[in-house]
Amino acid sequence: MTAPALTLDVKDLTKVFRVQGGLFGRNIRAVAAVNGVSFSVRRGETLGLVGESGSGKSTTARLLLRLIEPTSGTIRLNGQDLSTLPPSELRSRRGGMQMVFQDPFASLNPRLSIGYQLAEPLIVHGICGRDEARIRVAALLERVGLNPRHADSYPHQFSGGQRQRIAIARALAVEPDLVVADEAVSALDVSVRAQILNLIADIRAESNLSIVFISHDLGVVWQIVDRVAVMYRGRIVEMGPVKTVFGEPRHPYTRELLEAMPLARPGARTAHRVLPPDDGAGSGTGCAFAARCPLVTDHCREASPPLADVGPDHASACFRAAEVTPFEPGVSPVPAAAQDRLRRLQDRFLAGEDA
Repeated sequence: MTAPALTLDVKDLTKVFRVQGGLFGRNIRAVAAVNGVSFSVRRGETLGLVGESGSGKSTTARLLLRLIEPTSGTIRLNGQDLSTLPPSELRSRRGGMQMVFQDPFASLNPRLSIGYQLAEPLIVHGICGRDEARIRVAALLERVGLNPRHADSYPHQFSGGQRQRIAIARALAVEPDLVVADEAVSALDVSVRAQILNLIADIRAESNLSIVFISHDLGVVWQIVDRVAVMYRGRIVEMGPVKTVFGEPRHPYTRELLEAMPLARPGARTAHRVLPPDDGAGSGTGCAFAARCPLVTDHCREASPPLADVGPDHASACFRAAEVTPFEPGVSPVPAAAQDRLRRLQDRFLAGEDA
């Protein structure tokens, strides 16, 4: 069976920021927020990017759409290299890749009606004229579960969940091949979050849409993505099918990240591991996780491990990947947490609570 075509192909993506420090900001140092990141997303696939704050997830998202310029690397959308396109050409290509931000209120213009904001990308990208745009706006609102009569309303007249639905409708307006969702549900109430996740899943199935889904909530990631990439200090340290990575992690950081995840049921696990803080210090050589790794050796401090295959479609950047203890079958904390969350949502739904 032929594998689905690649929608997105990222190679060695790097972003270096120059940071001022010291007295009067005279000391300038280079910080690689994203360092040699490579991944691909197939047609109709959802890839999750996870990691703690500062791992480079959101910077990667902005690099994909060239909201910030990469230092090096390539970003190919349907075979077209976006990383070298001049601004004049990039604007016309951006319709193929859209973004849904964490804060739906901040991403919507409070002075413009929802209908205007949904119609604008249709007109700007030359998809249709104003008359047809009104018809398409009504269809978009219905598609995301909102009444078309709300087209003349303004962002402040909607709830947080409704605003995120509008943001999703705007992203879908130009019929993109790829949507980048950066913490798109993290600011929402848990019941609203479930509705938005279901909406995203339905839209992906209907449109064969490719999605890069960024979240710090591993339970949410477990529910919605096909594959997951774990990031640490700007690098991908593990990548593979979500059930494999979360059930049989092959990088010490992935395992610690999973063990640190709190559960809603206190008795579900007697104790969870608290991740040691990342002080940001590093020698600049060797494995970035060496200072926090329980399996560290001198070799780890001296050489940077490449992302290498450890199983079918499963890769880890660890010299001692084979020694990382997998979870026992059915014991991985994420599935339990996801099931816990779904159970609470079902209880709320049956009780008649709505978003």
